[in-house]
Amino acid sequence: MIQDLIDQANNVLNQTNPSDEALLQAENALSTYLEALATRRIADEVDLEDVDEANRLLRELRRERSRRAASAT
Repeated sequence: MIQDLIDQANNVLNQTNPSDEALLQAENALSTYLEALATRRIADEVDLEDVDEANRLLRELRRERSRRAASAT
């Protein structure tokens, strides 16, 4: 599951001009999964490197959305 979310986030971030909706969906999916993992609402066995990569991608997605919001004002 985490690998699918990592792949989705990478695909969105590698697009030349991803839509705001695609950025938001990828961010929400990663955020929800990582929160569930941290609070043990899911019991998936995940590699710590995958968790680190997912967190890094989540920061990138949020940074891109913030950058767009700042440039829109």
